[in-house]
Amino acid sequence: MLLKKGIKILLIVIAVIVALALAGLAMVASALGKVNEYEGFVQNPEAGNKAVAIILDGSEYKIELAETIAGRLGTDVRVEAYGLQNLRKIDNEDYDAVVVMAPVYVGRLQTGAFRWVNRLKNPDNTILVITSAGNTDCDVPVDTFTTATLHEYEVTSEPVEINEMTTRILTKITDMIN
Repeated sequence: MLLKKGIKILLIVIAVIVALALAGLAMVASALGKVNEYEGFVQNPEAGNKAVAIILDGSEYKIELAETIAGRLGTDVRVEAYGLQNLRKIDNEDYDAVVVMAPVYVGRLQTGAFRWVNRLKNPDNTILVITSAGNTDCDVPVDTFTTATLHEYEVTSEPVEINEMTTRILTKITDMIN
């Protein structure tokens, strides 16, 4: 009798552990596909022959970075910014340069951005900017920058300052559009 009661309690404990593990897996899977929606903007819509697309989610850092890049590109370049939620609608071949700013969750690049970048037929005009609280290794066929800057012997990181990251990205964009 006591043995049966002990087995029942053990089975209940196992069931609770399994349920918690499944809930945790569901949260991780949800986080990998998460996107903070962003409306976007168009700068210099009447500009000449050069066009740059910037695709990002709605984080403050990425919005400020996108606006700073757009402002520094000058008036002869059309800049179209889109929310990361619209990534599947973007054809990188419609632009001279494309900048995708995507977050990393649980050490993995946001799922939609990872799939889109890996499906590009011609990735030469695309830059991936990874925003992360730590260093991550992302195997994709495009030039990649990360905003995480781990300092020697540190476990945590600080994001690269906006102006420094803007300069890095603009150097690459300038090579692509000229």
